[in-house]
Amino acid sequence: MSNKKVAVYIVSGNRLMRESLARIFNRRNDLSAIPADKIDLEFAKSLDKSCGLVALLDSPWAVLQEIATIHELLRPPSVWKIIVLGMEEESKEFVGLVRLGASGFLLKDASAVDVVAAVRAVTCGQVVCPAGLSKILFQHVIREENSKPAAKGGSGECLTRRESQLVDLVTQGLTNKEIASSLHLAEQTVKNHIHNILRKTGARDRLGVSDASYSRGVRLHPEDRDIAPVSTA
Repeated sequence: MSNKKVAVYIVSGNRLMRESLARIFNRRNDLSAIPADKIDLEFAKSLDKSCGLVALLDSPWAVLQEIATIHELLRPPSVWKIIVLGMEEESKEFVGLVRLGASGFLLKDASAVDVVAAVRAVTCGQVVCPAGLSKILFQHVIREENSKPAAKGGSGECLTRRESQLVDLVTQGLTNKEIASSLHLAEQTVKNHIHNILRKTGARDRLGVSDASYSRGVRLHPEDRDIAPVSTA
């Protein structure tokens, strides 16, 4: 890792919480706290991307209220990591937060040591999740697998590696122009890929692409290994 400090963007509407957390992080030689009451995208994007950048958000509800902002914060080639504090053991929001791109989750009773360890872990590319929430994730995956309908409306063909890349980017809300720029493709080429994805998955539109491709079991072609995946780290 770089010798530069990890910047921890503490976002909380509770002044006492963000100032208390800031004191905890600033006592560590490898961490530097930036307390704020809300996410300022322009400021966040101006921070030095050569060091670790972690946004620490004080509740799942605060995250869900700022979905568009967080999507923008995590837009490739972002290096930001998201940690959500104040989770419940049986959180209904958990799976949605995973899909949104959060890397770490801490329960309401997490200690200062837990929070510091979580920041260091996600900066190193790890994910942090309490056992109770891990169980919810496993149960969700099993339910989805067991409830998969037979493929209908699609061609039954596998998605290519490139098409699978596009599914991920479409799910993140990127436009054709943004996808073209990210993958260094012509915009018309992206449109052609989207057309093929809709045909193969049987999805009606872009909003249905992600659900259709995964719930209907459309697979990545095993021989499509020539195109490297796009990093979203």
